[in-house]
Amino acid sequence: MIDPPAPAYITLDDNTIGTRQRYTYIRIVRSGDHRIRVRIDRDTYRAQSSATAEVLSEHLTWTHLVSEDPSTWHDQTTPPGHWSVHCSHELADLAERLLIRATTVLNG
Repeated sequence: MIDPPAPAYITLDDNTIGTRQRYTYIRIVRSGDHRIRVRIDRDTYRAQSSATAEVLSEHLTWTHLVSEDPSTWHDQTTPPGHWSVHCSHELADLAERLLIRATTVLNG
Protein backbone atom coordinates (compact mmCIF):
# COMPACT_ATOMS: atom_id res chain seq x y z
CA MET A 1 0.00 0.00 0.00
CA ILE A 2 1.27 3.48 -0.91
CA ASP A 3 1.40 6.08 1.86
CA PRO A 4 -0.65 9.25 1.27
CA PRO A 5 1.35 12.41 0.56
CA ALA A 6 2.49 14.43 3.57
CA PRO A 7 0.30 17.40 4.46
CA ALA A 8 1.29 20.72 2.93
CA TYR A 9 1.33 22.26 6.40
CA ILE A 10 1.48 21.42 10.09
CA THR A 11 -0.87 23.09 12.59
CA LEU A 12 1.04 24.99 15.29
CA ASP A 13 -1.92 26.63 17.05
CA ASP A 14 -5.69 26.41 16.85
CA ASN A 15 -7.84 28.78 18.91
CA THR A 16 -11.46 29.95 19.13
CA ILE A 17 -13.15 32.84 20.91
CA GLY A 18 -16.88 33.42 21.13
CA THR A 19 -19.38 35.97 22.40
CA ARG A 20 -23.09 36.49 21.80
CA GLN A 21 -22.25 38.84 18.90
CA ARG A 22 -19.27 37.13 17.24
CA TYR A 23 -17.06 34.10 17.15
CA THR A 24 -13.49 33.93 15.92
CA TYR A 25 -11.36 31.06 14.69
CA ILE A 26 -7.57 31.47 14.47
CA ARG A 27 -5.29 28.79 13.09
CA ILE A 28 -1.53 29.07 12.63
CA VAL A 29 0.32 26.55 10.47
CA ARG A 30 3.84 25.94 9.23
CA SER A 31 4.22 25.37 5.51
CA GLY A 32 7.85 24.85 4.58
CA ASP A 33 9.73 27.87 5.91
CA HIS A 34 6.53 29.94 6.23
CA ARG A 35 4.13 30.54 9.11
CA ILE A 36 0.57 31.23 7.95
CA ARG A 37 -2.23 32.57 10.13
CA VAL A 38 -5.88 32.18 9.17
CA ARG A 39 -8.30 34.41 11.06
CA ILE A 40 -12.04 34.19 10.55
CA ASP A 41 -14.42 36.51 12.38
CA ARG A 42 -18.09 35.52 12.08
CA ASP A 43 -20.15 38.45 13.33
CA THR A 44 -23.91 38.82 13.53
CA TYR A 45 -23.60 41.25 10.62
CA ARG A 46 -22.02 40.20 7.32
CA ALA A 47 -20.29 43.59 6.89
CA GLN A 48 -18.44 43.07 10.19
CA SER A 49 -17.30 39.53 9.33
CA SER A 50 -13.98 38.68 7.68
CA ALA A 51 -11.79 35.77 6.60
CA THR A 52 -8.09 36.29 5.88
CA ALA A 53 -4.79 34.44 5.64
CA GLU A 54 -1.52 36.15 6.45
CA VAL A 55 2.14 35.15 6.41
CA LEU A 56 4.63 35.97 9.16
CA SER A 57 7.39 38.15 7.69
CA GLU A 58 11.06 38.04 8.65
CA HIS A 59 10.33 41.17 10.74
CA LEU A 60 7.73 39.18 12.73
CA THR A 61 4.74 41.08 11.39
CA TRP A 62 1.72 39.51 9.68
CA THR A 63 1.38 40.33 5.98
CA HIS A 64 -1.93 39.85 4.15
CA LEU A 65 -1.97 37.08 1.54
CA VAL A 66 -5.57 36.21 0.67
CA SER A 67 -9.10 36.81 1.90
CA GLU A 68 -12.58 35.57 1.16
CA ASP A 69 -15.56 37.89 0.94
CA PRO A 70 -18.18 37.19 3.64
CA SER A 71 -20.86 37.04 0.95
CA THR A 72 -19.46 33.63 -0.04
CA TRP A 73 -19.69 32.03 3.41
CA HIS A 74 -21.57 34.13 5.99
CA ASP A 75 -25.06 32.79 5.25
CA GLN A 76 -23.84 29.17 5.33
CA THR A 77 -22.60 29.43 8.92
CA THR A 78 -24.46 29.40 12.23
CA PRO A 79 -25.10 32.86 13.71
CA PRO A 80 -23.28 33.78 16.93
CA GLY A 81 -25.15 33.44 20.19
CA HIS A 82 -25.97 29.77 19.79
CA TRP A 83 -24.13 28.07 22.64
CA SER A 84 -23.99 24.84 20.68
CA VAL A 85 -21.78 26.37 17.95
CA HIS A 86 -18.40 24.66 17.75
CA CYS A 87 -16.40 27.47 16.12
CA SER A 88 -13.52 25.43 14.70
CA HIS A 89 -15.87 22.86 13.13
CA GLU A 90 -18.17 25.59 11.85
CA LEU A 91 -15.33 27.43 10.08
CA ALA A 92 -12.95 24.54 9.29
CA ASP A 93 -13.82 24.27 5.59
CA LEU A 94 -13.37 28.01 5.06
CA ALA A 95 -10.05 27.94 6.94
CA GLU A 96 -8.90 25.06 4.77
CA ARG A 97 -9.79 26.94 1.56
CA LEU A 98 -7.82 29.96 2.77
CA LEU A 99 -4.81 27.79 3.69
CA ILE A 100 -4.81 26.14 0.27
CA ARG A 101 -4.95 29.51 -1.46
CA ALA A 102 -2.23 30.95 0.81
CA THR A 103 0.15 28.05 0.26
CA THR A 104 -0.47 28.29 -3.48
CA VAL A 105 0.48 31.98 -3.42
CA LEU A 106 3.63 31.28 -1.39
CA ASN A 107 4.73 28.22 -3.36
CA GLY A 108 3.38 29.14 -6.77
